[in-house]
Amino acid sequence: MRRWWVVVAGVTLVLSSGCVALEPTGEPSAEEMATPLAPALSERDRQTAVPDDFYNVARIGAEKAIRGYLERSDIITQDSGSQPQRMKPLVTESWYPWEEKGFEYFSRTGDRTVGETTFDDPVLQLARLTPSGVYDVGVIGCVDTTRIFVLPESEPNPPDLVLEGHPGYELFDGDDAAWAEIDAFYNGTTARWGDRRAIVFWLVGDTLDTLLIDSSEEWWGVQECH
Repeated sequence: MRRWWVVVAGVTLVLSSGCVALEPTGEPSAEEMATPLAPALSERDRQTAVPDDFYNVARIGAEKAIRGYLERSDIITQDSGSQPQRMKPLVTESWYPWEEKGFEYFSRTGDRTVGETTFDDPVLQLARLTPSGVYDVGVIGCVDTTRIFVLPESEPNPPDLVLEGHPGYELFDGDDAAWAEIDAFYNGTTARWGDRRAIVFWLVGDTLDTLLIDSSEEWWGVQECH
C-alpha cells in the first residue's frame, strides 16, 4: 500500500466570480444581523409570510441555490468560460457583472476545468424577511475545489486513476502499472487544482425556494475548512 503524496501546485480557483477579493454588495449591518425578522412587519403579516420552521426552510433553500450555482459555474468553466450568461438565472442583476468578469479569466487564458466543486458544513448566518417583503439569507460553508483541475484546452483530461484518487494524502493500493500512469500524468501536465475554503454567500429572493446569489467572499472568521 502506497501513500499518494501529491505536491499541490498553488492555484486560487474563483467561484467564477473571483469572490475572494471582492466586497459583498448589500452586506447587512450588525443591527440587521441581530434582527432575523424585520420589525416593520405586523405580527399578523409575519405569521402569514414566515413559516413555523423558517430558519430550517431558509437553510435548505440557500443550500439548494448555492449548490446549483456551483454546479453551473463548473459547467461554464469546463467550457473555458464561454456563454457566461448561463449564470444569469442564478444570481442577482447587480452581482452578474462580477460573475462575467470571473469567467473572462478562462476565456482569456484558454484554461478549462475538469471535476466537480462541492459544498459542505453549511452554517446559517442570517435569515430574515425585509420590510419590502424580500427574503435575505446568509450562509457560510466550505467550498471544496480540491477535485477541480485547471488545465489548458490543449492538454488531455487527467486519467480516471488520477480523478478517483486525487486529492493526495489518501491511501492508494495500486500496482506498478497504475502508478506509472499516475506518475506520467503529473510529470507531463501543467494542471493546477484548488483547495477548501470557507465562503460566505449572501442570497435574496421573493421566496425561500427561489433565492439568488447576491454576493460571496472568503470568510475569515472561526469557520474552518480542512
